[in-house]
Amino acid sequence: MATVTEWTFTSDAAKWIEEIIKQKPSLPFLDAKVELRPAASIKRGDIIIRGRDGKPIITGEAKMPDKPDGNSPFNEMVVRDAHDKADDFGAPYFFTWNVNRCVLWQTFQKGVPLVDRKNLCRNLYFGASLRSVQRIALTSIHASALPGVCS
Repeated sequence: MATVTEWTFTSDAAKWIEEIIKQKPSLPFLDAKVELRPAASIKRGDIIIRGRDGKPIITGEAKMPDKPDGNSPFNEMVVRDAHDKADDFGAPYFFTWNVNRCVLWQTFQKGVPLVDRKNLCRNLYFGASLRSVQRIALTSIHASALPGVCS
């Protein structure tokens, strides 16, 4: 059996997000891309959700749950990295996602510490808590699991 990597997971997730965008044309989104890089940076965002004008609205970092940086979407280094990338893109929101739980944050909020900018916490359960890449590969994950995050 092939191992699911972060790149595979985020590519699949971008496809699910695009399915939702097509199903809900009232959403303010154009598309979802993976591994884009802002002009002034060498760092890439895992998933970039663009508005109808083509500008990033939400960028984010996904980490695998069996990796040290994926044990929680509140991992400080991951949150800071995701924030810095969103800032470079000029995106008003960013997310951190450890496959099981996705947290949406505001990128810019004057006078509010980064850790206090959590807008939305979602537990995305796919039938079981996913702790390993093998479990992810065996689990049926698809767009129907994501509407709460993308609505």
